[in-house]
Amino acid sequence: MNPGEAIRPDTYVSMGLHPWYVDENYGEQLTLLRESLSRQEVVALGECGLDKACRTPYELQRVAFAEQIALSESHELPLMLHVVRAWDDLLAMRKEAKPAQPWIVHGFRGGKELAEQLIRAGLFLSFGCRFEPDALRLAYRLGAALIETDESVIDIRVHYYEVAQIIGCPLQELQRHAVALGIGLFPRLSLRRHFASVG
Repeated sequence: MNPGEAIRPDTYVSMGLHPWYVDENYGEQLTLLRESLSRQEVVALGECGLDKACRTPYELQRVAFAEQIALSESHELPLMLHVVRAWDDLLAMRKEAKPAQPWIVHGFRGGKELAEQLIRAGLFLSFGCRFEPDALRLAYRLGAALIETDESVIDIRVHYYEVAQIIGCPLQELQRHAVALGIGLFPRLSLRRHFASVG
């Protein structure tokens, strides 16, 4: 998306420089990103992060990710993370940056031990349609679980129903959890208006 490109009304987006697409001209990419982050429709920065399985040179990824951490802080936007085989580096960069903005791991598929480590470090975990049930239950119990359908065509309502069954809680309780967490993590969203009936 280009900085001036129109966004449909009542649509919110996250914008970032994904590690798969960082190239030698990442400075220009970051300039375009920086110009877009002040738009009201932009509610998060990302996906961004570290991926040791992709072709992008890893050091280039680290530099671009560090820049986006700084942008997340300066624009007061939560950071949506793409992380593959780079958890130790991610946690080291988080410790060094000491961010005030929330960090949310997109499409978390790791196990319960990794989930606990990340949550202890202050991260939130977003669960798509493929996940480890024990990790989901732990993250939900600790107030750090989000639900997503990014890589799937499944209806989010169906996914919520399945997640509620796996967690063992009523669907309305899961919805209240999601709305409360969303209001806290994404202050630019108008969740109170859209979800006034949940509760």
